Amino acid sequence: MGKNLKRLHNLELLSFYLWKATKILTVFSLTILFVIASSKISYAENGNNNEQSVYKTWNMNSSGIGHLIGRSDGDGWSANIAQDPPGVLSYGPYETGVKSGRWAVNWVMKIDNNHVDNADVVRLEVYDADEEGIIASNVISRQQFAKADQFQEFTVQFTQLNPSHRLEFRVFWYDKAYVNLKTVSLKYVEDNKAKFWQVAKASQISHQVGRLDGGGWSANTAQDSVGFLSYGPYETEINSGIWSVSWLMKIDNNRANNANVVRLDIYDADAKEVLLSKEITRQQFTKENQFQNFSLQFSHFNPSHRLEFRTFWYDEAYINLYSLSLEALDDKTSKTWEAAKSPEISHIIGRLDGIGWSANTDQDSPGFLSYGPYVTGVDLGVWIVNWSMKIDNISLDNAEVLRLEIYDSDAGEVLMTKEIKRREFTKENEFQDFSLQFPNFDPSHHLEFRTFWYDKANINLHNISLKKFNSNTIQYLYDKTGRLIYYIYPTGRVINLQYDRNGNLLYKKELDKIVDKGD
Repeated sequence: MGKNLKRLHNLELLSFYLWKATKILTVFSLTILFVIASSKISYAENGNNNEQSVYKTWNMNSSGIGHLIGRSDGDGWSANIAQDPPGVLSYGPYETGVKSGRWAVNWVMKIDNNHVDNADVVRLEVYDADEEGIIASNVISRQQFAKADQFQEFTVQFTQLNPSHRLEFRVFWYDKAYVNLKTVSLKYVEDNKAKFWQVAKASQISHQVGRLDGGGWSANTAQDSVGFLSYGPYETEINSGIWSVSWLMKIDNNRANNANVVRLDIYDADAKEVLLSKEITRQQFTKENQFQNFSLQFSHFNPSHRLEFRTFWYDEAYINLYSLSLEALDDKTSKTWEAAKSPEISHIIGRLDGIGWSANTDQDSPGFLSYGPYVTGVDLGVWIVNWSMKIDNISLDNAEVLRLEIYDSDAGEVLMTKEIKRREFTKENEFQDFSLQFPNFDPSHHLEFRTFWYDKANINLHNISLKKFNSNTIQYLYDKTGRLIYYIYPTGRVINLQYDRNGNLLYKKELDKIVDKGD
């Protein structure tokens, strides 16, 4: 009897411990499932749900972040011209495991003074520490800071090819201004402003020639004939605007000759039209067997149309195409202000009228229908200002109804002016464009594009726009005495000519480098 009771007691203990073990295992299993699920949710938040969310953020004291100059300063790390020489304000964090795809690095910084000049103050770099090469970079000038002593975010996007490589997000300081760097963050990019296709894997990309080769798709002269190395992706989710397409490719030999090796094109599959194309020659590859980006910029007007970014291979060299990327661009060469809505535009006379700002002979006296926008940072070169306006009557007479002006508010000087007569309007009550072209010599100056009304007709001003004059020839800029003072190459290279008091040429200089002394 006692043995039986002991056995029963042992069985009860065993059952109790089994039950406890089951509970522990259940909790443990649920914990693991929760961790795995959380990990998957976190990964989805890092870009797979068409969002752009923070993958990781580093402050200036984080492990992996180093500094060659500067010091701890509040929440950040700063350098100033009184204490520091030019150098690396921050480097690191040597991040690995960053998956292939399109990424954005954001630096949060502030400056003490954003108006004294427009010098370059820092260079932001995405650096591959294993390849020992810069993947992407951007130079930030003083006036790109919108406000003084206020933290602002600056971004550089890049394509990640090697998840095992160590990445640095560096800041080189030029010793031109106090700069305080607060944080660096890394984000995965997947939205309507940036897209990425790995050509060997993306289902939207097709091929007429070539084969899978490492992480890319290649063709070679021994195995392939001419044809499309890639076509597609028939993308429709592209808003109207200015875009850049980049092809990431490498070549085996960049010295044999300078033949065309591929043709890149942007093709509208619905209009059946090549929108833009570019021939790439062998020697445009700067290194052999190293991936390099080639880009095309284009303006897009039909968001419903299917676009292809194609690669035609000429059977002249081994080519490996890794990826295609698409990125929306801010158009830094043009800007538009609505006369009735833009806060930068002011008025002495007139009133809101539909989509514009108008003055009429019954209610108004002569005066400025618009002035402003006091725009600064307009690059050296030739620009075009456009006024969009309409008039009520074009047949009454041919009186001057408006004066358009380009005014330098820092110099207190009218740079260019034009009188507009009634009959220069070709139709009544229909908006029409009037333009003035002008050379800009000082990017730091504040410019106005003014409209003076003569009280001769009812005028409605819709908008004012500024656009850079793009030329395939050299632009020549002259001062008021007729002396040539600048010539600007289509590549952006600028030569300045300096004269003495008697008008004799002293020298020519490119930036701070003298390239030709005068006689």
